Amino acid sequence: MTMNDIAEAFGETDEQPENDQALAAVSDREQQLTQLHVTKFNVIQQARPMLKMTLSGNGIQQIVANRKAVVKMRTSVDKRRKEINAEARAWIEKVNGVAAEILAELAPAEAHLKGLEAEHEQMKLKAEVAERAERIALRRATWPADAGEFPEAEAGSMDAISWAGHTMVRIQQERRRLEEQREHEALKAELEEYRRKQAEIDRGFAERLQAKAAELKPVEPVTEPVVLPVSEGVGRIADELRETWTPEPTAAPERDAATRLADLIHSLRALVRMRGEVDWRGQINEAILDAQS
Repeated sequence: MTMNDIAEAFGETDEQPENDQALAAVSDREQQLTQLHVTKFNVIQQARPMLKMTLSGNGIQQIVANRKAVVKMRTSVDKRRKEINAEARAWIEKVNGVAAEILAELAPAEAHLKGLEAEHEQMKLKAEVAERAERIALRRATWPADAGEFPEAEAGSMDAISWAGHTMVRIQQERRRLEEQREHEALKAELEEYRRKQAEIDRGFAERLQAKAAELKPVEPVTEPVVLPVSEGVGRIADELRETWTPEPTAAPERDAATRLADLIHSLRALVRMRGEVDWRGQINEAILDAQS
């Protein structure tokens, strides 16, 4: 079926009718409409003057006659309207029937073609997925080792130019990250080494103090604590020693070397306990010098 066939089915054709009967069939609806327009014109010419009729001027007999003429024209027009409409409905039904036959032929073809289009879209989608997977695999294989973690999402969506630029940016970012990491690790190692050395110094000093104390003989406590001429921190320690000192009720011996050494041990022990609060190294040096004097 061609487009000419469809046009002919709806009464549309460029071909001339072969005879007068065909021409009359084609123009019948136009002729009917023309007849109605002629009737309308005649009715206007007759009906409008009737609006000016009066009983005194025309008389009842003429008025009745005109009314009957109007009724006759009205019923005649209405009858013709119904006839034309019936013919039109028959024509519409005929057109609808042929159109339904055409649509019945077209529906399977349309469904089949839609199915082919859907199949094509599925094939296209599969091809795009396969192409994306191949592109990702190729770019993963050539991904620089110094560029950090492989960005799979970008690898599957970017074109060649965008991917090259993205790769360079990632290399620069990874280099900066590694550099910052090395600096952090170096600072951490330096801090740990400092803490280790400090712990060794503290441990060595404590061991020397313990060894020195082990060499000393115990002595009798003096009647009152000796105030060492050291800094304010050691003075505070001496004050605390005075408050907690409980001497035995014996005569106070002279402050000989043993006494000074005992005082030194007491001061050193107090300083060790407070070394987190005062400059205990300088104060210990002062205490040792004072004990040796």
